[in-house]
Amino acid sequence: MIRNMEKYRLHTGWTFCLDERNEKDETAPSEGFRAVTLPHDWSTDYPFDPESDTCGSGGYAKAGIGWYKRTITISEVDIKNRQIILYFEGVYMKSSVFVNGTYAGGHIYGYTPFEVDITALVHEGENEILVRVDNSMQPGSRWYSGSGITRDVWLEKRHPIHIARYGMYLTTDEGNLNISTTLHTSECMKDDDSLSLTFMLKDQDGEENAKKDITLKNDWTEADLDAAILSGMDEDVPKTLCQLQTSLSIQVENPVLWDHETPYLYELTTILKKNDTVIDERTDKVGFRNIEFDAKKGFLINGKHVKLNGVCLHHDGGCVGAAVPPEIWRRRLEKLKDMGVNSVRCSHNPPDEALLDLCDELGLLMMDEAFDEWENPKNKWSTGHNVYPPKHEGYAEDFPEWHERDLADMVRRDRNHPSIVMWSIGNEIDYPNDSYCH
Repeated sequence: MIRNMEKYRLHTGWTFCLDERNEKDETAPSEGFRAVTLPHDWSTDYPFDPESDTCGSGGYAKAGIGWYKRTITISEVDIKNRQIILYFEGVYMKSSVFVNGTYAGGHIYGYTPFEVDITALVHEGENEILVRVDNSMQPGSRWYSGSGITRDVWLEKRHPIHIARYGMYLTTDEGNLNISTTLHTSECMKDDDSLSLTFMLKDQDGEENAKKDITLKNDWTEADLDAAILSGMDEDVPKTLCQLQTSLSIQVENPVLWDHETPYLYELTTILKKNDTVIDERTDKVGFRNIEFDAKKGFLINGKHVKLNGVCLHHDGGCVGAAVPPEIWRRRLEKLKDMGVNSVRCSHNPPDEALLDLCDELGLLMMDEAFDEWENPKNKWSTGHNVYPPKHEGYAEDFPEWHERDLADMVRRDRNHPSIVMWSIGNEIDYPNDSYCH
């Protein structure tokens, strides 16, 4: 019997090639690949060029089209018993994933995660993964975007019955931890099969504060396809995808509260069993806190008024580019806290997951932002600030088709972070000509 999911960070073993062929061929180059480590921002690998297509808005850095290549080894046991998933935390941008020469899936927005189910495309032994990244539409942002697989990539081998990608929804009120869990499966359950969930909450000392076991009824329902897509799954997800949902509350006696001064975090472990055998397991950080916005009192956390002393942070790490090691984020956030900062706005896109984890840990209140522009594009200055005509390439052209999925992915991915106290649907998007503002 296959036990719980295996998950591997694929940060080594990759090679990269900048595709400088004139024809912009959608097949990978046959030569020119060099070793790289992920996350990777290829724009930092080349000299600045005043004639670059990125122009002033993109920092005169090298963009274009790049290819990443790696092999993964899959066993016969994995082929027979598991779903094989590639999970990308962020690729800038317009990515296409190929497995053994066959298109497997892709994504547009460079700041939201996506997964690709490659189960049907892999075979026993070595398998070739190719990722094409098209960042040739420049200037595409009003700031330095970077280029490439700029956030972590994971290989997941999971049981056909598993906790959904964003299947844990956690809220707190007073001493209650409210848990909503969604399971996904593409296989039918037998009448004599049993499923159970165990929830264990531990404090920072590793002491168990609460535990609850429940047995699930086999009342699977057909998953809403739109909801499945919004959960980060590709449109080619099997039409027989089923889901099972359950909700419960765990009472915790006198929990230590989370706030910006004492960011106390508990750890919730969720274990899924089938016929008493563990088939999936995950952990989530939990912060007990209550927030309130009052017209007269302002912002309150746990009943205490707090003035938000905030900064706006873009996704890059300065001279290191868009592939930012967590150590750099930690250093930056700790210095900001020393200055008196207690809140951060992610300008102007969903941030790296590592940044949110650090804000939970360090006690920084977060404003999570989705987009810089909606359907109406903003000016990207290509020859100087306010020098017309500007260029308009950017996410706006893909907004009508992709914005609902990307917005839902952001909220579902980030909703359990106690540091998040505000959500932003966009930056300065109330332009008079935007069709969504009427």
